[in-house]
Amino acid sequence: MADTLVQSNLEKISSFLQDVQYRSLMINSANYNVRLMRERKTRLPFLDSQTGIAQNPCKLYMSARHRMPGTAEGQLYVYPSQRWCCRKRSYMALAHQVFGYYL
Repeated sequence: MADTLVQSNLEKISSFLQDVQYRSLMINSANYNVRLMRERKTRLPFLDSQTGIAQNPCKLYMSARHRMPGTAEGQLYVYPSQRWCCRKRSYMALAHQVFGYYL
């Protein structure tokens, strides 16, 4: 009895996943997510009016491959911390030509 019940549930799930409408829905949502993430990467920096700082996109979105099991009680997942790196500024690279010394 339990085997037939499990078998019928597996058949229902497999028939649902093989449905043409479900597949087209998944493909369309994946394409939308790719376009959305690509558009977010090309956005101009957001200028914060309070501080006057231009905020660039951050690393809020981690992929599943960065996921590690939780270390403390109540933690499901832990993600590695990102090392902060200062961006190279093009005007600093040209300073030795203008001023005759390296910064």
